[in-house]
Amino acid sequence: CIVGHQYLHPVRSEHTHDKEFENNSTRLLAGASNGTVKNIIIVDDDRSLGECLAKLLRSENYETAYFPSALTALEHLKAKPAGLLITDIQMPEMTGLELIIRVREIKPGLPVIAMSGAWDEEMAKELFALDVRWYLPKPLDFGYFAFIVNIALANPNLHGPP
Repeated sequence: CIVGHQYLHPVRSEHTHDKEFENNSTRLLAGASNGTVKNIIIVDDDRSLGECLAKLLRSENYETAYFPSALTALEHLKAKPAGLLITDIQMPEMTGLELIIRVREIKPGLPVIAMSGAWDEEMAKELFALDVRWYLPKPLDFGYFAFIVNIALANPNLHGPP
């Protein structure tokens, strides 16, 4: 899968050079579900990125559902179980922040990973107040993305770096 001009690989990226990190993230990606399938919800209005992330996680035997709209993702979350929500923040119709607020009403303990190409201190404060454990800057480092997904699934109460 190609995103922009980068080849999507679960444990390698132009920023990931540490062999030990690659070996550990491969081991985590292969075994984080401990034999159970986690339903991961991916929400991003960038269809090519959302579909690539879903493809990456499916290739590692995770059940995923991709939605280009926060509204349709919210309807899905109301009706189906989920183990993790991965959402972009800046989207039309309903932002990722609005989605997280609504999700907290129906699934208060659901782990969330937020992604955005535009971070500021105010957004970080809002995400922290909504108990969002992890946030990733775009463009994504796909090796780090895979690593964080596994950390979030294996340790849903663990906070990410500030």
